[in-house]
Amino acid sequence: MVIKQVLLSVTILFSFQHSMVAQEATPSAIFTAVFWDRFTSKNITYAPWGNENEVNATKISIQVGFSSPSQPFAYYGTDKVVFYEKKYQFQEQDINQTQELLTPIGEFDFEPESGVTKNFLLIFLKQQNQARFKIFAISLSQQNLEYGTFDCYSQCKESLYLIFGEQKQILPPGKSANFKRVENGNTEATQFKAFVKKDSKYQEVATEYLALSNESRAILFLSPYRNRIRTKRYYLNRVSLEATIGSGSIPVIQKIMIKEDINATQIPVPDF
Repeated sequence: MVIKQVLLSVTILFSFQHSMVAQEATPSAIFTAVFWDRFTSKNITYAPWGNENEVNATKISIQVGFSSPSQPFAYYGTDKVVFYEKKYQFQEQDINQTQELLTPIGEFDFEPESGVTKNFLLIFLKQQNQARFKIFAISLSQQNLEYGTFDCYSQCKESLYLIFGEQKQILPPGKSANFKRVENGNTEATQFKAFVKKDSKYQEVATEYLALSNESRAILFLSPYRNRIRTKRYYLNRVSLEATIGSGSIPVIQKIMIKEDINATQIPVPDF
């Protein structure tokens, strides 16, 4: 009985120490992920502390789709973050038993700063004839993209003329432009329009509606599609650190190993 109590106490102490470390630690990054290609959706897995090769390392799975970004998730590692797809393989000896396999599908490398939490939108792009995805990252720091604003990115080969409410901007090829939310006293979406200039005339090529608040921001992509421009819009709402997936997670999950003392007193358990 003594040995059992000691081992249980050590396990509890070990878990408590890791929990305290996690609570006091500052995430090196907070990510939000989305797949660029239509109809692509996966349940991706990552290790919040970047220690996926360690025994019993904490691993978290996140559902990522293509139409809207995932919930934000925290990362405490000091090296690149690696994403996996979880698969299961049947055991040859016993068809009822399965083995969990983690297949790498992408990675993102960044430079952590001590005491600073960086914020990124990760866009997963399919690569032809490859199982892994290329990851394109956009900084979501308040300095780069304030709440109540949206960034418009052009993938076109010609300049675009943009109008959002009363705001007007010229967007060169491959560049981005920032727009502020329209203060109109209601929650109605504001119309966004894109034009190209041909033969001294402006031709409308895209229309979108965006509704922003002081607690949200957005990213809008403009891509050429036949004779028009295809829009792709991602909304990003403010989420507290406490509500972020993986926040406060411990580096490893310690399994409780209890060794029975051969001289332990056996107390009968009543059958209720």
